[in-house]
Amino acid sequence: MTQLQKKRCQRNPGYIGALLRQALDERDLTIAELARLAEVTYEHMHGVVSNRQPLSIPLALKIGPILEVDPMDLLRQQLELKVCDVSKKMASRGTPPRP
Repeated sequence: MTQLQKKRCQRNPGYIGALLRQALDERDLTIAELARLAEVTYEHMHGVVSNRQPLSIPLALKIGPILEVDPMDLLRQQLELKVCDVSKKMASRGTPPRP
């Protein structure tokens, strides 16, 4: 893990579900209402909010305007968390990253 990666991962980017829950609470919306507005199933939306399913680009583009959140910010946070998780796993196994 590079120094920059270590620094970013120490900030603990947080899970996307926490950000979505906060946005839902601020707008007094339920997961069911967000799912209906985004035209996806409740099960799928609940999976994303509970961090069991990744946030897809199409879904980020749908829920961004509903929650008044930049879809790029949602996707960037998800990617940063994934990079940190993989980097930590590689470091614990002693696997150097490939160029």
